[in-house]
Amino acid sequence: MALRSTALCSTTSLPFRRSRAVVLSVAALGTVGLAACAPPGQVTSTEKGTVPPVFTSSPPPAGYAPEGEHEAEAPVQEGAKLTADIKGNDGKTIGTVTFTDVDDAIKVTIEAKGLTPGNHGWHVHEKSVCDGDFTSAGPHLMKDNVDVGGQFPTLFIQKDGSGTLTTTTDLFTWDDLTNDGNGRAVVIHDVTDTNKRVACGVVKE
Repeated sequence: MALRSTALCSTTSLPFRRSRAVVLSVAALGTVGLAACAPPGQVTSTEKGTVPPVFTSSPPPAGYAPEGEHEAEAPVQEGAKLTADIKGNDGKTIGTVTFTDVDDAIKVTIEAKGLTPGNHGWHVHEKSVCDGDFTSAGPHLMKDNVDVGGQFPTLFIQKDGSGTLTTTTDLFTWDDLTNDGNGRAVVIHDVTDTNKRVACGVVKE
């Protein structure tokens, strides 16, 4: 007597008065029958209480996270950039600052013009506001009670008022700069008075 494998998906029990041969045939077909009952793309487990995996033959879709977990954030691509247009007290743009993600660090490039010749201090500040005398930018960027926004070499301005600087730091991260979308500010100080802020720019993507 031949049995179709689909019959094994039924919850109806076999009649008690079946021959021993039929019972053995059913047992032999058990594995095949169970595999036929599994939904497409899933693998049936023989372990009691297990749940078939959701994804088997291909990776899960981008951004997938198991139920109850937050969707994974996309990693920062190496070479990604943030910029700040630096403006003087008169509102005119005097240069730019570019932050580039490189090898788990941040490369900073400053290009400026129209500044007083000499060494200028510059720092990353807590707030993304450049109003008035630029004290609106707040204090230096702090992390774990450490000043990570002011530990940089000075920007040297030549006799023609121009200057460039490139440096790399791992004191702060990309997330520290973006600040959950709120950004930060870069402030350049006067050559003779490090407390006077002569230029400021908001860091943005």
